[in-house]
Amino acid sequence: MFPRPARDDTRYRPELAETVYWVMTLATAVRSVAEVLAGWWAAPWLRAAVVAGGLGQIAGTALFVFNTWSRVRMRAAAPAARH
Repeated sequence: MFPRPARDDTRYRPELAETVYWVMTLATAVRSVAEVLAGWWAAPWLRAAVVAGGLGQIAGTALFVFNTWSRVRMRAAAPAARH
């Protein structure tokens, strides 16, 4: 989906990519389980778990953008048409 980083590019860190994976996986699992359980029980800690899972998903997304942003490239602008 994104261009492979150059071998000498130190901005992209594979260990951060793995961290993003685990943060997103665990946060999504916590949020999913808490949302299902909150349908049966009205415990305040379940609402807190839903919020914590959502915040974890936001953090994972921010880490993903931070780690990938250096590889996002703008498409070259097309030359203007001559009239």
